[in-house]
Amino acid sequence: MAKWVQLLTLGILIGPLVAGCTRVTWIHSTPPGALVRINNEEMGRTPVAYESPRGLPKRFRIHLEKSGFESSDFYLDSTMNWGMGYAGAVSLLPFFWAWSLQKKISVNLKPVPVTGTP
Repeated sequence: MAKWVQLLTLGILIGPLVAGCTRVTWIHSTPPGALVRINNEEMGRTPVAYESPRGLPKRFRIHLEKSGFESSDFYLDSTMNWGMGYAGAVSLLPFFWAWSLQKKISVNLKPVPVTGTP
């Protein structure tokens, strides 16, 4: 077998195992120090590094709250790295590594309006 075919085959088989899809997402807030919950599990205060488990596509519910500010709720969806997905499908290896998340999320929290009594 030609050397280049061997190298190509090796790359297709090993590529999905060693390529780096983003599994860590940094969550920042302005102002910092907001409590972060992901799927109702407390993760700490911003800035927070969230490492997602490998696997099939997922949706994560993100909730940020800080005293004196309106809370923020949104969803984070994993996305397909199509090159990795193709390599995983061709090599007949599971392509769990093909799913990744955003690297960084920044949330601007709005102050709670102050209402005065007349």
